[in-house]
Amino acid sequence: MVGQLKTREAVFELRVQLQTDPVAMPVEDASIVWDEALSIPIPVATLTIGVQDVDSLEGLTLAEECETMAFSPWNALAEHRPLGGINRLREAVYLASQAKRAARS
Repeated sequence: MVGQLKTREAVFELRVQLQTDPVAMPVEDASIVWDEALSIPIPVATLTIGVQDVDSLEGLTLAEECETMAFSPWNALAEHRPLGGINRLREAVYLASQAKRAARS
């Protein structure tokens, strides 16, 4: 990523799949691949990371600043929060990571 960002931006398209069949698309079984014919992935956002020198003094300063920030998909409306057991586990990992990073600063 560091090498790519020196010369070109990185672009990520974020998509969601709506559960259209609770039997064929169970939320609690992450091993089941949801059939895209039953629910076509819908683009909801594009994340663009611009060209930059991550290893520069400015880049390192920004990286240090980012370490103090916390992101959690659970800071959302209840109907937009992640579902399923894997995501409940992820929430605990996010909180532990935030606490660890906050303790270092």
